[in-house]
Amino acid sequence: MAGDAYDLDAFAPSPVTFKIRDVEWRVDSDPDVDVVARMLRIENEVQEAEGVDATVAATQEGKRLIQEMVRDFDPAQDTDALKMGAQDVLLVFALIMHGSSVAEAVARAMSSASQDGGEASSPVATRQDGDDGAGLDGDELPLALGAPLSGRSSSSDVPDGGRPDTGSV
Repeated sequence: MAGDAYDLDAFAPSPVTFKIRDVEWRVDSDPDVDVVARMLRIENEVQEAEGVDATVAATQEGKRLIQEMVRDFDPAQDTDALKMGAQDVLLVFALIMHGSSVAEAVARAMSSASQDGGEASSPVATRQDGDDGAGLDGDELPLALGAPLSGRSSSSDVPDGGRPDTGSV
């Protein structure tokens, strides 16, 4: 039966090779979903960092992840020599994600999955669709619980340009 196995490695993309400060590094260009999730979180932290300390912490975490990826690909490489800044981390992430940011690549993958008939395209039953909510255990709620609200939610006909009044004090 082993001879009948499909060799999926034949379809794997070539590794990503990048050069920083005259040293070449190689990583897998098809990272595991857990690695992509970490990359996405780090990318967001670097981009949304407020202050030097937050930027440095996110950059160091990104560098450690890239070092892990290099070692996973080639355990013989000494990653202690890898020196990176915030832009380097984001650029390597973009290389691994085939030229786009991690967020763009994830969004593209999710969009592609929903267009291919994934869960995102399946209709959701609501009470208005004839589902009376019977059988719900209390943790689930239908998306629409009844008739939509009518009229404006504000008592003012003229927007004042300020923050909306939520009624809270």
